[in-house]
Amino acid sequence: MKKFLAITLLAATALLGAQEIPKLAIVGGQNLADLLHAELAGSPEFELYEREQVRKVLVEHRLSALSAGALVKLFPHVDCFAVLEPLDETPTRLIVFDARSGYRKADAMLPERLEDAVKRAAETIRRTMKLASRERITIGFSSLRDSGVPVRFNKINDFAAAFEQLAGKDEAVILLERARLGYVVGERALSETAFPLAPSAKLIRLEFTPGPRPEIVHCTVRITNSEGAVLSKQEFKDVFSDLPQSSGEVFRAVKQYTVQSPAPVEVRGYSNSVEEAARFFAEFKAAGNGKDAEAKLMAARALAPQNREYINAEIFLKFGKISRIRKSPERLAAWREALDCAKRLDLAPSLPAVPSTEIIYDYRWYELNSNEWRKSLPSGEREEAEKIASEYRTLLDEAFRKKDRPKHFSDYWALYYHMQLIQSIYGNPILHLSQESYRKSSAVEIELLFDAIETYINASPETRSQDFNLYEGVFRYLNNDNRWKFDQESFLRYIERAERSPALPLQSLAIQWRFLKELREADDDDRTEDFDGIVKNYYARCMALYGKHLQPLSSPRYLKLKTISDRELGQLFQKHRPPPEKKR
Repeated sequence: MKKFLAITLLAATALLGAQEIPKLAIVGGQNLADLLHAELAGSPEFELYEREQVRKVLVEHRLSALSAGALVKLFPHVDCFAVLEPLDETPTRLIVFDARSGYRKADAMLPERLEDAVKRAAETIRRTMKLASRERITIGFSSLRDSGVPVRFNKINDFAAAFEQLAGKDEAVILLERARLGYVVGERALSETAFPLAPSAKLIRLEFTPGPRPEIVHCTVRITNSEGAVLSKQEFKDVFSDLPQSSGEVFRAVKQYTVQSPAPVEVRGYSNSVEEAARFFAEFKAAGNGKDAEAKLMAARALAPQNREYINAEIFLKFGKISRIRKSPERLAAWREALDCAKRLDLAPSLPAVPSTEIIYDYRWYELNSNEWRKSLPSGEREEAEKIASEYRTLLDEAFRKKDRPKHFSDYWALYYHMQLIQSIYGNPILHLSQESYRKSSAVEIELLFDAIETYINASPETRSQDFNLYEGVFRYLNNDNRWKFDQESFLRYIERAERSPALPLQSLAIQWRFLKELREADDDDRTEDFDGIVKNYYARCMALYGKHLQPLSSPRYLKLKTISDRELGQLFQKHRPPPEKKR
């Protein structure tokens, strides 16, 4: 691997000063791709790049697109991608497209026999790379919608492939690549170079609906502009009975409309790519977790690479994938991919939303009290899991620190959401694989939460004198007993800080915390006889401050004391609770 990286770097560096020749990256179909590389090696028409291998080396050596810094600039942006599909099976199809403009340059089916497939693919690539680009009207698929076609008669992908191959051979129109633009997004991350993709003059939406019998399927073709307005609508019957004929009819209809009503001159330029990106992003949101959702998002990202909303969506999509992976090595790989994406794209502007934080390994919070779960893991995976957890906590902390700490909050809900963000970043136990790590993070969390509450309450005389009950929701963020047990010294420091505050709500919070501290200490020392006095003094302090009792933040059931039952403690509460004020 190290040798490969060194050779790749030397070759890439040499190319910086050499004459420009087209650069081609072959992706997918590893066995076929290896043979194809050997077949095409030394071709004078183009330079071959092994992008999949480069990325594996970078990940292995922790040289992601972000951490590599100047290193990524040594990898020039390729001119074309040759994609062998399906990616995880024996390839049966080759698609070549321009990585800079998005033009689909070739689309060919491959023979089953491996040697014949290599020969066909090599011939197609050589012929395609020699062809010069020419002015043609651009079209692109917007969506393929399945509206209830029976699974055993579903040939939607085959129909789309036949249509695409017809478009690839036509002289009047050119199909823009939209389903595989994830490669372009990844290429930009690797080379730190972006080129504007050509927008589609027309977008095609195909909707497949069941006919009177299960084997009969109809197709509705809608031709739209980049904003989604339908320009033409046609229906075709029984399109799966003869795919070559029906796909040809649909293509000819699309071509006829497109050629007869070409787009205005300004649409043929790159200015319309923003509207097309917005259209793909809207379809991505509508797709939910559908199989085409990621392709639509990557199309939007490639067409509008600086749009922050699309960038945020990519970050969240990467983290969302983790929850669908159960096996440990694959789950760790998904975590690594999501982390590299968040580092490269900068997580800070995505806040206050925090990416879905799925557990790194299949364990539960209570097991943090012992590290038994880790002993059964292979040492390499255990180390990787701990490294990922540490990197993600650091990433979240750096993103949070980049944001200016609020000097005031517009209202109570602004405070509440800010505290939710703090808890998501610093108080989430599933991001910690040891008790010590969680203890340190909790100390930071408590400090930030207390500072936020103090900032809001001390902002005005009105908030400083408000009733404690108005802040019960935000105070519960601080009242996590598990966190306080980690650091008794910090607990006492915040109690004293709250007692010194001139603000009535914070003084009330100090009463609550001191009450909790006294109950815990009596329970730890088995001083059962002290519980009566502790409860009595708690209500006395409440009456002295407020003139009425305060409902304890922690109910007897939540406290789970070992030397006194929930029922007995509840009876003490009832015994010493002052009677309610009589209504006048």
